[in-house]
Amino acid sequence: MVRLFGGEMSVDIFVFLALNRAPDFDAWQKAMRASRPEMHFVAPVNLAKHSGFLPLVVDGKTTGFFFFRNDAKELASDYPMVATAGLSGGVAYQLSFGGDAHECIAAMRSAEVLVKNFGGVAFDPQSGKVMTTKDLDGNAELCRTSLRP
Repeated sequence: MVRLFGGEMSVDIFVFLALNRAPDFDAWQKAMRASRPEMHFVAPVNLAKHSGFLPLVVDGKTTGFFFFRNDAKELASDYPMVATAGLSGGVAYQLSFGGDAHECIAAMRSAEVLVKNFGGVAFDPQSGKVMTTKDLDGNAELCRTSLRP
């Protein structure tokens, strides 16, 4: 499980996608609205060129995460588990967030949509493990729990 909070740390989740399965913004937004109606992206971006904060609305609150598009082969040199798991082909979307619970929910749920709808494989570089949709859901719920008084 991803260590979510504790100081000024940041958490990265990589979602590896085959080039022919990597969604453009409109496809990701459509899949998001269908499977997570409580969420939507604020404004369209070109995912092939975008690098930086990607705002979303989750449960009526504007939040988001940092989005970067990476070459999967380059990541394999930094994370040997990527090559071992056969994830070094295609592209990797990097979803990063700090200690904010809303950002965590946005990133985990967005990664979950990529895995479920586009055949992505989520990888937690902090632990070196592949994450299932159950792991992503559990982490999002852990973040949501931290918001309750």
